Amino acid sequence: FPGVLGDDYVAACDALALEPYEEGYGLVLGQDGEGARWTVVVEDAAQVAVAIAAWDCGMEHDLSPDERSMVCALPGWPMDLAVSAPGVPEPHDPETDGEGPAPLTPPDADAWGPAQRRLGADEIAAQWSVWREQL
Repeated sequence: FPGVLGDDYVAACDALALEPYEEGYGLVLGQDGEGARWTVVVEDAAQVAVAIAAWDCGMEHDLSPDERSMVCALPGWPMDLAVSAPGVPEPHDPETDGEGPAPLTPPDADAWGPAQRRLGADEIAAQWSVWREQL
């Protein structure tokens, strides 16, 4: 799970207003045809894990979850991304009628709390082998 959502799976589920699901969830970050950011929650966590592993290896992999595995679509993205879908307008939060959930947003960079601590720990873990080689 993205560390920005919480320190553990249960906290991440709470942040997304989901009941913890024993098999886990997959999060698919995408855009609609108008460029609005959406986070689609799917029950097929394995499909998402395979896509991430393929992308980490530099391979192409289509991630188009089956509608039957969709749990919900939440407005916004829970983290900053410097990418956008080709051929659609720039990413932006979707218009909401005030009745649904507020759009997900990245953690506030000017504050310090669990999300920022988790992001720091994730960055250290990602860079550790590089730093170690430098010593």
